[in-house]
Parts: sequence; C-alpha cells; structure tokens
Amino acid sequence: MARIALIHAMTAHFDAMVAHMGIDATLISVCAKGALDALSDGDTVRHDSWIAEAVERLSNYAVILLTQFSMASAAKIFENRVSCPKLTRPDSAIQHLKG
Repeated sequence: MARIALIHAMTAHFDAMVAHMGIDATLISVCAKGALDALSDGDTVRHDSWIAEAVERLSNYAVILLTQFSMASAAKIFENRVSCPKLTRPDSAIQHLKG
C-alpha cells in the first residue's frame, strides 16, 4: 500500500478519488504550524521554512502533495532533501491544462 503525505487537509476528496481510481493508498495530513501566520504577516521566507520543515519530517512516502498555491515556493527548499516525488498545486494545474 502506498503512503501519501498531504500537506493540507482534503480527506473526503482524496478518499473519493482513490476509490474511483481503484488505488490502495493511505492519506495523512500534516500541519505546518506557523506557516499561515507567517504568510499573513507577509513573511514568505518564514512561511516556506515552516512548510519545508514539515515536509522534511516525512519519510517513506510514495508522494508528497502540497495542495495550496502558496506552498509551491517552499518546494525548491526541500527538493533535493526528499527522495519521493513532490507535487505542487501549480505544477498539477499546468499538467492538467496540458492534458
């Protein structure tokens, strides 16, 4: 069974999607405490650091999903520190538009 890390809660949608696709996967939600407050304060560096720290605590996942557009800038911080694929909302949107 694949373990997938989600850095935002969207459990009902995920459960419906994997059931529809016939995928055996478990979803966990991780809270990057402090990230939203930092973003609200306009501190994107601190926001990205909180997101990267949350991701770097994860191991043994098939994929990590960063489901908010604001999290995409954090991906460059940890891209070489985590071995599994990382999907950001902007990247997924572009792939969807390309078909």
